[in-house]
Amino acid sequence: MNFDEALAAFQEGKVDGQENPIALIIPYKLWAVHNYITLWDYAIDPLILAVSGKTWATLSADDRSIVRQVGAVMMELQKDEARNAPVKPAKLVQLLQDMYGMEVARPSSTELDAFRRQTRSVYEKWANEIGMDLVRGAEKIVGGGK
Repeated sequence: MNFDEALAAFQEGKVDGQENPIALIIPYKLWAVHNYITLWDYAIDPLILAVSGKTWATLSADDRSIVRQVGAVMMELQKDEARNAPVKPAKLVQLLQDMYGMEVARPSSTELDAFRRQTRSVYEKWANEIGMDLVRGAEKIVGGGK
């Protein structure tokens, strides 16, 4: 479901939850359709830059080089913004509580462990599909960001 469809589904009550960076709650007015935030520090939100193979094939070598260069800059900026944003997530969470009345849940380590146990088969399925080297690399990045 694309995000426009999701927003409509939230407003209509067809979807009662979603996962997105905290910073999207205010500009997309998600506080108007969701009352709760769960903070569980499970991942980073990377930007994925992609160009269709069909479009890529139409670009000259120079244009491909430009896209690669600009992409590298944009990816670095996005990563820096996600990790070192001027407004830290804790400040946004406080604002969402104070201004919009959102309720924040912070699962305990016991609750997170229970979640991990319950979702282990999903983790294993996708880790095998994606490849353990990539999964371990992502886990290292997430673990180093805490």
